[in-house]
Amino acid sequence: MNSEVRIIRNASFGRKVSVPPESNTNPAAARVAKEAKAELIFPNIVKAGLIFGGAYGEGVLKEGSKIEGYYNSVTASFGWQAGGESYGYVVFLVNDKAVKYIHGNRRGPDGGRCE
Repeated sequence: MNSEVRIIRNASFGRKVSVPPESNTNPAAARVAKEAKAELIFPNIVKAGLIFGGAYGEGVLKEGSKIEGYYNSVTASFGWQAGGESYGYVVFLVNDKAVKYIHGNRRGPDGGRCE
């Protein structure tokens, strides 16, 4: 059994994240992307572990063609695991409530809430 905790938080540290050009290689993802209010894109997450593991990656929040913020994803896990991998993923925010939630949880470099 493998347990995992994932935290996505605002990373307003002035870093730039390289976002690959959009592609329509997955028709289901392309359909959801067209209807999404925003996309949280993590092009490269690096994960490694031996019993205990972790992952880290940086990404962007896109609303339409505009980049609205920079975020990072931090994951901790434990269980039967050994090795490492690199992957990317996209979170499609399909309603205004989800977008508002992401914007409402922004944190500054000192960990304090941004308004």
